[in-house]
Amino acid sequence: MKSEGFGFFRKSKRILKSRLFLSVVLPTLLLSASARAETIGLVVTGGWSIAGHYTTDMKLECPNGYNPDTISSWKAIKFNSDAERDADWVGNHEGNFRTVEGGKRVHVGFAPQLVNETAPSFDAIGTMSEGLNLDGTADGKETDRTCKHNKLSSPDGASKDIDNQLYRSVGCFRGTRPEGVFFQYWNAEFETAAPDRWLIEIKGVDSRVNDTHVDVMVAHGLDKVVKDASGKFLPSLSQRVDTMIPRYVYYTTGRIENGVLITDPISDMRMPSTAITDTGEIGFQQARWRLKLTDTGAKGILGAYQDTDRFFRFMLKTAGNKPRATALAAAPFWHSLKRNADGMKDPKTGQCNSISAAWTVEMTNTKIVLDPILPPLPSRPTTVSSTEVEKVTRVSSAEK
Repeated sequence: MKSEGFGFFRKSKRILKSRLFLSVVLPTLLLSASARAETIGLVVTGGWSIAGHYTTDMKLECPNGYNPDTISSWKAIKFNSDAERDADWVGNHEGNFRTVEGGKRVHVGFAPQLVNETAPSFDAIGTMSEGLNLDGTADGKETDRTCKHNKLSSPDGASKDIDNQLYRSVGCFRGTRPEGVFFQYWNAEFETAAPDRWLIEIKGVDSRVNDTHVDVMVAHGLDKVVKDASGKFLPSLSQRVDTMIPRYVYYTTGRIENGVLITDPISDMRMPSTAITDTGEIGFQQARWRLKLTDTGAKGILGAYQDTDRFFRFMLKTAGNKPRATALAAAPFWHSLKRNADGMKDPKTGQCNSISAAWTVEMTNTKIVLDPILPPLPSRPTTVSSTEVEKVTRVSSAEK
């Protein structure tokens, strides 16, 4: 009996030690592991343009040169007499009005489908671009949700299944090429304009090199970005999340591979934006980010589909509102968007209503914070890339 008593005592002691480990040591270890998980904040500061292969002489992608602007398109109209031409120009704001079938007078931006321009307009025929595979096919074949199109290859040849039909539609318009004024203005406004404060927060980062799962929030920010004396953006300044407009807060998940963040798609992401002094919303369907993380920020691609009608209205209000500066002719641009549309196919008509796009972007590290005075963050949905995301993270709004 005596030995059994000591045995019971020793067993009880072992149980107590195990419970002590579970109650004290294990939570400490778990807390330590959790504390090691990093949060990365990023704010867009520039590098914003439509990806594509642009050459100086344009012979590769635009052998016919620049597409005509609105005024050049108007000048190509054949009138019966000089008097008729002069009469047509009177009150014609920079050549934006046309007389269509039936004698009706229309603005090319509001009724582009009625206008058939006589001046030729061409799509970019380049075969290279940065970007992402958005349709899941290797060759751009037709699917139940996409239209047939030609794929593009990355400049390094590593990817040959890139979707970026928007490059074909904008690549030969002078104002929307890298040397054009449109993106020069727009990039400057990512620094100066409050609507263009786009944030990404990456949570649960165990490794900046390889991590199989991270949580990602995309949101609109409220604070300025600042440059140092050398013209570089200062990293690690704070940015408050704009929780006053819940539709500008989106959640998704992702992973990090070889230092590159790759997110899962956000079904319908809309962000406020100012481009050439005009402000509204730009929409991205099935939006996904691919960003190379650096010590001071990130650089990469935002791949998405753009609703052709909404994107046309966005461009009309911004670039199209300054046709002399941007050289974007509304009617040819609209017809090109429709011609190159490859996503969001209407099952009844077979017509694709969105166009694939790849946007280049540069971001600077920031510390993302919540302002206690503002409303809390909207609830995080349990499933991303579904209609539930839209119900939680945004409300319907008219795009500009």
